[in-house]
Amino acid sequence: MACTGSRRVRSWVVGAAFAALGVAAAPAQASTFWLGDVSSPKTLSWSRSGLLGPFDDHLLFTVTSSQPLVFSGFVSTGISRRSFILDMEGDLLQSDGSVLEAGDAQTVFTPEGWPSRDISFASFSLASGSYVLRIHGTETSAFPDVPITGQYTGTVSFAPVPEVQTWAMLLVGLAAVGWLRAWRGKTR
Repeated sequence: MACTGSRRVRSWVVGAAFAALGVAAAPAQASTFWLGDVSSPKTLSWSRSGLLGPFDDHLLFTVTSSQPLVFSGFVSTGISRRSFILDMEGDLLQSDGSVLEAGDAQTVFTPEGWPSRDISFASFSLASGSYVLRIHGTETSAFPDVPITGQYTGTVSFAPVPEVQTWAMLLVGLAAVGWLRAWRGKTR
């Protein structure tokens, strides 16, 4: 009888191990979202919720402006005491999949120890064309036995590229301030 119980426990352990491997090897929740066409300076925001386990989101947008636009963005999980995404990463891709910019991902902790994962995208000039903002990671419940879903939010901004005249005026202004400061230093 002891042998039968041992087999039952062993088969239960093996079954649990296979179930755990199945969950660990589960494919990422791949989702595609259309942010829209960008023909002039604007800001686009979105929120993604209901995440549990691995995810791989592709946010598509097309720059249709005849002039290049400066792209910048920020994505954050916010602070939650119930779930977190410690490995969230992001990339700005061309439509062919080549990486234009890898986002700078940082984890920030509250004094109580709860994490927030943030991704910053530095300003980057984009010409007319199609682009993909890829956000991926693994949402984890803070309580292993309770499947609590997580979320993240994001904002991307498109601004006009400063024109040559703007830069020239800035440099002339800086030179004038420098000359005035030097002239005042001599008269004292």
